Amino acid sequence: MNLGEHILLSNGFSKIYEKPTTFPFTEELLEKLRFDCQENTIICLGGIKTIERNKLILCAIDFAQELFIITKDSLKSRKSQNADIFWYHYKNRCFGFSKNEKISASNATADENQIQAEYRFSVWLDGDIGFRIGNNKNLKFSNEFSYVIYKKY
Repeated sequence: MNLGEHILLSNGFSKIYEKPTTFPFTEELLEKLRFDCQENTIICLGGIKTIERNKLILCAIDFAQELFIITKDSLKSRKSQNADIFWYHYKNRCFGFSKNEKISASNATADENQIQAEYRFSVWLDGDIGFRIGNNKNLKFSNEFSYVIYKKY
């Protein structure tokens, strides 16, 4: 989903994170985010192009507790109870969302599935950097993209 930042801000969201894909996205970051969220906190997680900072090229919006549920199956993500989105969080391995439950994180440390690839967001959590925002993959060497997180209480 393409979404203008102004829409999020005008609906009560605050930007709490923006880092290039060349910067590690870690379990520590997810744990801090979980700790800072209340029961009804809504999170918008996504990616932007560096040259278009006010336009999310891909994002998912959901209640925060959906993001933190640990996933066990490396080929299947978990459907949100609140939105038409599938989440996965493999502790110390990878984290992300897709538009369908099929993922492919068994041979790599992030989702490499190509089904509806434009709707897939995946980051490594094992200390490596970058992976995918939609069809844009292997972002560890790219300064073109950043990860963003918005929060609303």
